[in-house]
Amino acid sequence: MVVRWKIWFLFLLLLFAGSYLREVTFLSINAIIKGETQFYAKTIEISFLQNYSPAFLTKLKVILTALFSFLFILLSTLGLKLSFKQKYPHQLALFIYGILGLIGGITLFSYFFDFSFETIYLLLRTLIGWIHNPLLYILLSIASFSAEVLKKTEN
Repeated sequence: MVVRWKIWFLFLLLLFAGSYLREVTFLSINAIIKGETQFYAKTIEISFLQNYSPAFLTKLKVILTALFSFLFILLSTLGLKLSFKQKYPHQLALFIYGILGLIGGITLFSYFFDFSFETIYLLLRTLIGWIHNPLLYILLSIASFSAEVLKKTEN
């Protein structure tokens, strides 16, 4: 069984750091849009965002959502590819992210057919929540490691 533990752990740390940065950034933007000046997630100072209008910050959230999605997909799939000798963890991650993207695309497309944004927001937010965290990386790592251990015990 070949698991490159140092590489795996590095990508896990990068995913957790990305999760933290994403959470603080979005909570800060949401608080500023609501007009709040104090909020519990202000563990790092991003006061420069207070200079922008709520309309700009709303557009910024869409751009940041796309960037964070790309970041999490890249880190997860690359981490799995570099950490495991088997190809299936990496390929399965790409497949799952593809399915999530397809569902998200269909959901956004349905917005143009008489659905309000509030109707589709909950589903989109759930999909983004699955993408913007290290859970898929961890679960596929556990599955890959477990499959290898089972294969060795059967032989």
